[in-house]
Amino acid sequence: MMKSYGIQYSSAGENIAKGQRSSQEVMTSWMNSEGHRANILSSAFNQIGVGYYNGLWVQEFIKSNVANPPTPKAAPKASSQYYTVKKGDTFYIISKKYGITLNQIKVLNPKVTNFNRLSVGQRIRVAANIHTVKSGETAWVIAKKYGMTSSELANLNPQDSNLATLTVGQKLYVR
Repeated sequence: MMKSYGIQYSSAGENIAKGQRSSQEVMTSWMNSEGHRANILSSAFNQIGVGYYNGLWVQEFIKSNVANPPTPKAAPKASSQYYTVKKGDTFYIISKKYGITLNQIKVLNPKVTNFNRLSVGQRIRVAANIHTVKSGETAWVIAKKYGMTSSELANLNPQDSNLATLTVGQKLYVR
């Protein structure tokens, strides 16, 4: 279809999502999904476009036949699983810096009791461990294995809209 509009490219890719309420929410979801994030950050593509129609978000990637546009900087990766709070930090600022949601921060930090208040020097977990689904595992079994509830597992994995149907080899974020 893109070629019919005069767009010249040598390769293309696509991400699709449903259920997110905003562009920020869908981008966070895509960045928290290993496969979607790989498309977004792939050096195989040099142009990207996002669209929304009837509840579906679509992201198109192409390798254009024209000169490469400047490459945008990726969100910083957590060099460790923890971040030390600095003056002026909020959970919102930290979540955006590491490309995770506030719900994910809450799940990763179960001992934090007041999410409205941070202390300079406080250590906040900003990266999850990854679990690879094995045959016969359910979301409940995986959650219990890591000391989580099924709801916490779902909050940590917003990219997976239905944890009731897991597939062997699927990657899930866990505490």
